[in-house]
Amino acid sequence: MDQTVRRCAVLGDPIDHSLSPVLHRAAYRALGLEGWRYDRIRVGHGSLPTFWESLDPTWAGLSLTMPLKKAINQMGTAADHWSGVLGVSNTAVLSWSQANRKGGGPAVSLTNTDVEGIVCAFKEAEGSLKDPDQSIGIIKSVSTGTMPPQPGKQLRALILGNGNTAESALCALGFLGVVHIDLVARRPDATGRLIDLAKELNILVGAPHGMDDSDCVSDLLCQADLVVSALPAHAADPLADLLDSRSNRHSPQSAGLSKAPHLLLDVAYEPRPSRLTQAWQNRTGGRAISGDRMLLYQAVRQVAQMTGQPLESIPVKAMDRALKEEMQ
Repeated sequence: MDQTVRRCAVLGDPIDHSLSPVLHRAAYRALGLEGWRYDRIRVGHGSLPTFWESLDPTWAGLSLTMPLKKAINQMGTAADHWSGVLGVSNTAVLSWSQANRKGGGPAVSLTNTDVEGIVCAFKEAEGSLKDPDQSIGIIKSVSTGTMPPQPGKQLRALILGNGNTAESALCALGFLGVVHIDLVARRPDATGRLIDLAKELNILVGAPHGMDDSDCVSDLLCQADLVVSALPAHAADPLADLLDSRSNRHSPQSAGLSKAPHLLLDVAYEPRPSRLTQAWQNRTGGRAISGDRMLLYQAVRQVAQMTGQPLESIPVKAMDRALKEEMQ
């Protein structure tokens, strides 16, 4: 007899690499939620409507990854600040109560927890987030969209990519106090949304560059205080080749590097480490952050929303332990 009472899953294509089930299942165990199930299901843009028709009231929530973070908008309503601002959501919470039913289907609340995930990953790397449980306060603050006072240092950042996660990264960098952002993309002519978003957040943005603009891209990679690669796995390999080819011809000093440690977050956590993070560390001496750290912290509010548990009760340490064990 099937004892499942509530179901959740992460949807996307590709999906086999996803570590989201590790995090959510660890949370369910620590919370004592018997009968809760979390799976990974391959669903592309074209197959989303068919999958949606298969849902029944056992389903409580969905995590969304590429290519569904905008496609999901047709299924629900933005329910937090960043989902509303960006039109990009990585979380769908399903309500099957009779009062909320729409044509027999669930009412769907959409949220974006990627922004807080990126902020927490950087704060952990810089040392201001020393314990995973401290992330709860940061998550609360970031999720409201209220920007904190700007730090004394004027930070400069670089975003690689121009997709949905790049938009969340830009918002996160603004929250971290970045005042100038440069953009590098495979299609620099498609960065208009990022440029408009930067202006809305009062962040200066440089002219976008293509990945084949070797001299400029190499300098930007080495000079930025914070770098986010929002490119799919292996898409940044040409940039790794670029950094490797120049590592013997330019010293960090000639590249204009500051004395402060530079940080690079590669949101793609397969392979680990990526060629980009290896080349960048060798070239700059900076510290690379694996995308699994972002994944951990974006899952915290997801678990709370899907299960209905208070955010303060989410077992972040247990989730962290499970993730580290899986990645050994």
